[in-house]
Amino acid sequence: AGYSERIPAVLVLLREAMVSRNGLSTEGIFRLAPSESERNAIKERLNRGEGRKALEGCLDPNVPASLIKIWFHDLQPHMLLDCVPLAELQEFKGLAERAMASNDPTLIGPKMDKLPEPSRSVLLWLLDTLGEVAAAESLTRMTPKNLARVVSPNLYNFDSMAPMEAMLMTKALSDILEVMLLWRMRSHPPANHSSRAAGGIPADEAPASDAAPSSLESEGSLAAAACTAAVAAENAQDPPAVHAAGGGEATAFPSDREITDEGSVTDVDDDDDKREQEEQEQEQEQEQEQEQE
Repeated sequence: AGYSERIPAVLVLLREAMVSRNGLSTEGIFRLAPSESERNAIKERLNRGEGRKALEGCLDPNVPASLIKIWFHDLQPHMLLDCVPLAELQEFKGLAERAMASNDPTLIGPKMDKLPEPSRSVLLWLLDTLGEVAAAESLTRMTPKNLARVVSPNLYNFDSMAPMEAMLMTKALSDILEVMLLWRMRSHPPANHSSRAAGGIPADEAPASDAAPSSLESEGSLAAAACTAAVAAENAQDPPAVHAAGGGEATAFPSDREITDEGSVTDVDDDDDKREQEEQEQEQEQEQEQEQE
């Protein structure tokens, strides 16, 4: 798949769980919120190192899909794309606009190759996972645009920006992620799509036993060395947030943190529809202002 660095084992496990529970034929996957109590209970079990056992009895593919998003958001205050300076993010924005105008997502490819590791490998893994969902659009009703809208807020921290600037960059990041996804789907088309959408993992990809995936950290936990750059911005001296608040042991999810001033990390999926509606209203207001001018 073109990953130069190890992918955190918990992400591999959650993707496997989503696919094996018919996630690639579930309408609204990555957008719909699962049971909050079930999701939180499984998250706690994963953080205790229970691995696959943590997902036993879980039938809803929206649970592992939601936990994938939460894993990325829990990387705060150093989220995955915080490794990209704001000036460079503006370059990505310009490339995304050109790519959309010319219908050529390959324009963003050279910039993707320059992303630092392991952020690049983890981002490619995420794009491949989202690409499988987008390839099953007839079943999931999730287009690259829809997926970018619901996932992109979990990849960059805009807390230091003024509200209006943050709003504009949030929309820009959604466009950037959409173009990244289209580029990745074109350069690495999702494989064995029909067997995945039908339910289950192809036989050649299914784990032979409950052993941890090869060349990855022990299942259900993260080693700091494997994700340091994925959570570090330019302030390299800041420690990666991968340890539990009290015990100091590595956990499957970085330490809990509030997503907004109003709610906790478990509220991330519940706000997706509201966020999309607000964006549409803001776009309509901007169009009306331009027409008046």
